[in-house]
Amino acid sequence: MFISSAISCVSVVYFFSSFVTAGRPSIDCNFEDSGTRVSDREDSCIYYYCTSRRLWELRTCAFGASVPKFYRKYYSHKRTKLNLCRNAFSTECYQTVLERKKGEPTPPKPTPRSTTPTTPRPCLKEGQGRCPGGGKCCGDLQCDNKGICRPLEDFVCPVLGEGCLGNHVTNQECCKRDPIDTNIILNLKCGPGKTCCVTEGGECEENSDCCEDQNDVVCKIDENNPEEPKTCSRVEECASLKEKCGPSSAKQLDCCNDVTQLQCSREATCCAERGVMCSGSDDCCRGLECTAKTCQPPTRIECPSPIDIVFAVDTSCSVADIDKDHLRTFMTEVTRAFNIDDNLQDGVLVGALTFNQGYQHTAYLADGKDDGKLLNMIENMNLTEVGCKTNTFTALDVMKNIYFTQDHGERPAAKNWAIVMTDGKTVPPGKQAKTFKNADALRAMGTEVLTIGLPQSDGSIVGEDEWLGIAGGIKENVFTPDFSKLRETLVSIGGRLCGEQNVYVNT
Repeated sequence: MFISSAISCVSVVYFFSSFVTAGRPSIDCNFEDSGTRVSDREDSCIYYYCTSRRLWELRTCAFGASVPKFYRKYYSHKRTKLNLCRNAFSTECYQTVLERKKGEPTPPKPTPRSTTPTTPRPCLKEGQGRCPGGGKCCGDLQCDNKGICRPLEDFVCPVLGEGCLGNHVTNQECCKRDPIDTNIILNLKCGPGKTCCVTEGGECEENSDCCEDQNDVVCKIDENNPEEPKTCSRVEECASLKEKCGPSSAKQLDCCNDVTQLQCSREATCCAERGVMCSGSDDCCRGLECTAKTCQPPTRIECPSPIDIVFAVDTSCSVADIDKDHLRTFMTEVTRAFNIDDNLQDGVLVGALTFNQGYQHTAYLADGKDDGKLLNMIENMNLTEVGCKTNTFTALDVMKNIYFTQDHGERPAAKNWAIVMTDGKTVPPGKQAKTFKNADALRAMGTEVLTIGLPQSDGSIVGEDEWLGIAGGIKENVFTPDFSKLRETLVSIGGRLCGEQNVYVNT
């Protein structure tokens, strides 16, 4: 049993030995390994010392010092001659030292140094001071800048979480390279608390590893490289729920996505996507409503077999702007209601176009393979009229010859549904016969045609006979809501396409 002591006020690490072999490490202690040390992975107050008797000796860090996490991890299964007790004062470890010292015999007083002039001056041992003027340090010990003899390991640079500069036993700066694998560069610096911390861009495990003087820097995973280790990275400013976003906003910010999934809406405002917590439906993105405090589609339609749907939306000048916004919301709710997928079990694909004088493309069936892409196309569909015509015949023709083709995503094994949304008759009137002919051509290829007849901007109903003709005279395929009740129409259409028992409405 021995007790080392210090004669300086400098924070120095000493050792207290219990001279027991309980809890020995899993690796052997051989004669050639004497003098090496092994850490305990769980206990920061102790380590094991390999004696010349080939026994592991349990030792305790003295005066409250402790073994840092970095050393406990790397040296629990690997021998080293480094001084493992490096951290500053720990109350827990100090109490451990006091408990181990209870009942131990008082160490013998040191033998007075000989005053005989002819006796050689003994070398200074570890922890003894007044070097070099008061004598040389023994063996491999070196004299520090305070005149105290210390082992070589005390001159090793500190790593993450260890004291540095004025908080280090020999005033060392943080390591530039890993002391175990020098090929690894460490992004460390001596932080404000004189403790080594990780600089921006360096690897980390938790926020406390990153230097406190780096504003807006946290330990996080790179979203573009999720397999890579966490790094201390700067948190970029972003827009929160209901704040302005995108290129049109003053700061041109993206919506925040670190904690909640927000999207920049068509109105350049951050909204909550599907499954995100909400306090009201105005928090949710278009086509969603706040149900049980989360944003969810108001209607869910589960088809028992695959179907392909193409919508043709009338945007002629007889449709008021406010009603066009209702159409946009309806089409978005349609996209969210179905299981948009190209699988042949129950997947639904949706395509869309608008028509007036001619037609304008929105989305092909093939775009439904990426539901996020399709949703963006539908929400941002162009509803501006081109001319003041209602070329219904053109819309039906391109649905047959372009949209319901395998080149654009039509699946032979899926049933085809064409849905025409219009507020009036074909214009010019002389083309009405062509409208009926093109609808019949769709049915001849196996496509069922539905009509959603809508009121004009003045509230009048025009074109009921044509709507029924487009639907092939089948009354069940004609729906005549007003613009404010399109959601109820979606429920009815879902029942027509997939069965009423497969339509679910959130309440």
